[in-house]
Amino acid sequence: MEDLRRRFPAPAADLAAAEALVGAILDFVGRDRLLAAHPAYRQGDWFAKVVSAATLHLRASSEGASDWCEALDAYEGRHAVPLMTIHKCKGLEYHTVIFVGLDDGAWWSFRSDQIEGTAGFFVAFTRAKQRVIFTYCAQRGDRTMIAALYKLLKAAGVQQLPQK
Repeated sequence: MEDLRRRFPAPAADLAAAEALVGAILDFVGRDRLLAAHPAYRQGDWFAKVVSAATLHLRASSEGASDWCEALDAYEGRHAVPLMTIHKCKGLEYHTVIFVGLDDGAWWSFRSDQIEGTAGFFVAFTRAKQRVIFTYCAQRGDRTMIAALYKLLKAAGVQQLPQK
């Protein structure tokens, strides 16, 4: 580890530096160990794609960073707002959850399986520790197919603000 600190004292100044650092990390950890621990990486060129994406992300995160702490905070998205699907948020918690577009278009599968749709809705809804905000745009879609979700929210006393 000391060798990495000595060889890379500052964030990657260019793509070549990011490639060298990622290569050194892979040498340190062991490519074979990574491939053994994560079978998906052995499929086709998936490992090469992941390495390439990590390298590009490291380079972008290093841009403008004054030190490694700043670069790694950017790499991890420490001060970013995570955007994800309902399925990706399972098991996670956030202070605030914002549903962007609670309408028929975004919830198109609700009509074919209301039980599964309602379960998915509650998975996302229960990720919030403090607050949930729902957005709706009348120009984007209707709310007739998902009226049952709005009925649940109303019955729970969820405040609805007037549309602007």
